[in-house]
Amino acid sequence: MNNNEASINSNETANNTEIVNKYTLLVANKTGHSTLEDLSIDQAIDNITELVATKKNWVFINGAPFEFAGSNIRSEANLSKLRTQLEQNPNAQVMLTGQVIGG
Repeated sequence: MNNNEASINSNETANNTEIVNKYTLLVANKTGHSTLEDLSIDQAIDNITELVATKKNWVFINGAPFEFAGSNIRSEANLSKLRTQLEQNPNAQVMLTGQVIGG
């Protein structure tokens, strides 16, 4: 293999390599928290929206609060907003806390 062939093979490998970000969800509950690790962005979005829709969890991405617009958690706008936020925070840690009840 000559230098030109090596260069082409190296570039093909670099171009075909996709960087995959992984996300960690920490879900706070009465017993402490459970951890979901090494999730793809789609898995993270599915888990987050499911927990927010069913358990009314609050979402924090790398410590910053994330708010859904309106009551339809799975609207296109909310899913797009969540995906964008996760894409901007590669390898983000997402904390989901229990529903806050005032009195």
